[in-house]
Amino acid sequence: EITHTEGCNLACAYCFEKNMRGRRKIKFDTARKAVDLLFDYSSGEPVVNILHFGGEPTLNFQSVQKVTEYAEEKARAYGKSVEFHMTSNGVLIDEEMAGYFSRHRIRTLLSIDGLEEEHNRFRLDVKGRGTFKKVMKSMEILKKSQQWVGVKMTVMPENVPAFFHNVMGL
Repeated sequence: EITHTEGCNLACAYCFEKNMRGRRKIKFDTARKAVDLLFDYSSGEPVVNILHFGGEPTLNFQSVQKVTEYAEEKARAYGKSVEFHMTSNGVLIDEEMAGYFSRHRIRTLLSIDGLEEEHNRFRLDVKGRGTFKKVMKSMEILKKSQQWVGVKMTVMPENVPAFFHNVMGL
């Protein structure tokens, strides 16, 4: 897991980190050392996995790109495969990012907490507005260029009664 930034562009009601949010971004030298360590310690493994994470990793898209490309170079040098994953709130994903994720086979997991009403109950932007429509737009963009888009759902006591309906509706 590489945490590209502590920053987040949302203010989710249930977030345990919202009061700790910082704007620090990982230095490439630190990320490079993490990738080097991963490859050095994976000696017998034919495949290594890297999870792009945050805060919100798309806030530091340049770092995601640098780390991905560096890890691809290391994989070639070590005769290994590298698989990439990313967890994102999906609000900032655009065509450029989606194209990059597709070209570099970064499997994207979007945080979607159900259908619009339930999602917008908790997943708010910094101005207190729901983010469902933005995330759905990002999902549409991703689906144009990727075969796989995953969903991560946070279940809170308040949305348990609607859980089945929300899961089946997605």
